[in-house]
Amino acid sequence: NDDEAQGGQFFSGRLRFFCWSAGSMSKSKLAAMPAGAIPQLMFRLTGAHRAGILRDTTKVLAAHGASVTAMDKVRLGSQFAALGHIWTPEVLSKNQLVRELERAIGSCKCVVEDLDEPSRVSYVSNALPERRLTISAPNHPELVVAVTELLAAQGCVIGKLETRTFVEENTLKFFLDARVQTTHDKGDKIERELKFIMDLNPGLQITFDQSASHKINAFEHA
Repeated sequence: NDDEAQGGQFFSGRLRFFCWSAGSMSKSKLAAMPAGAIPQLMFRLTGAHRAGILRDTTKVLAAHGASVTAMDKVRLGSQFAALGHIWTPEVLSKNQLVRELERAIGSCKCVVEDLDEPSRVSYVSNALPERRLTISAPNHPELVVAVTELLAAQGCVIGKLETRTFVEENTLKFFLDARVQTTHDKGDKIERELKFIMDLNPGLQITFDQSASHKINAFEHA
């Protein structure tokens, strides 16, 4: 089918990955990551962005039978940064992996390290519920400070945060989109405080969406 022609197919508990090179197809079997396995390595990539960076990164890792269990990538202007966790069926040389990644990606700085203990624990521990926080308002220099102070005071974990400024009707606007991990009782308290702040500031729109709340852990990003 079309999916098979374009990339890969699952069967018999294995992933058969099709690599296209110079107009021909080479076939290699990848070791399946066992259920409950914990990644051993993490990588960081930073540098000038270009199309195909993730393709080239995953091709290097696949050549070693490695699996990316979690990854986040962001592009800002001409630059990008990526973080990822790697499971591998055998011990890999971190220095060799760095050389291969930097050679494949080009103008990029790469770091490969052993996965730290808190990150390893996160794969087996119960995660906090997550809510989505959005803020839209006329740009204000202290807005992010006020919100992050409120979240920090309640012991929240901000797993992901994006902000943008843009012009609308000749007014500089600010938009924030974040994923916040917190307990249900603290989440309700934060929601009340955010509503109080919004009521005092005309033009400020805040949502702290509980309907998007769900248990998250590192495996959901595989």
